[in-house]
Amino acid sequence: MKTPRIPTLFLTGLLAFLPAGSAQGQLTAGASGAACNEGTGTPPLGLTWQELPSEASIVNLSVPLVHLAVTNNTKATLRVRVRVGGALDAVRKTIDAGEVVVKAKSTAVVTVNLAAFQYSFTSLQLAGRLVAKGIARRESTGPVAHVAYSPHAYLHPQGGGIAVYRTGAFLDQFGAGDFAGRAVALRRWATARGLRLGGVGSLGAGLALTDNDGGPQEGTIP
Repeated sequence: MKTPRIPTLFLTGLLAFLPAGSAQGQLTAGASGAACNEGTGTPPLGLTWQELPSEASIVNLSVPLVHLAVTNNTKATLRVRVRVGGALDAVRKTIDAGEVVVKAKSTAVVTVNLAAFQYSFTSLQLAGRLVAKGIARRESTGPVAHVAYSPHAYLHPQGGGIAVYRTGAFLDQFGAGDFAGRAVALRRWATARGLRLGGVGSLGAGLALTDNDGGPQEGTIP
């Protein structure tokens, strides 16, 4: 039995539908930003929490200030607007951390004042969650060239200050958000009385994974 051959015309037709440059593996940048610089695996724009370099990082803040390192891996100067979204129990709020000019192949630092959330962190029932969004333009009034997000950071009151940490510590040391053991205590209380809880009510609101998870939203941020 002969193996059927795929007509050359069919393959040519498929290539015709590929975006320009795809066949050569070239990088194309859209409004949402390029995924990586070709051949490097490095994104054109990066946002990282300066105090939290690793997944297991934890820092105790005596003042509510954290810093974001904004890295420009492109060959052009970028103007980067930084917004920080917070999920603080049932509250969802985004603050503007300002704009920074980042030269080609360099890093600039943005200071984020958590007091701008105007929220009493001592009242948190579960860990708050933060995520930053960087929106880069080559000109202040030009189109968006690149977009980047920071890793999630979490926080809760600690002594007279705030503990801030990454996902590894969130899962391994702080009960996946139940830093004070409130949800565990509530379940034990219910179990001792033969009750079955379907959820933890308002205690779970801050960690609900919805479309609006506390991060900056595309529809509301220019």
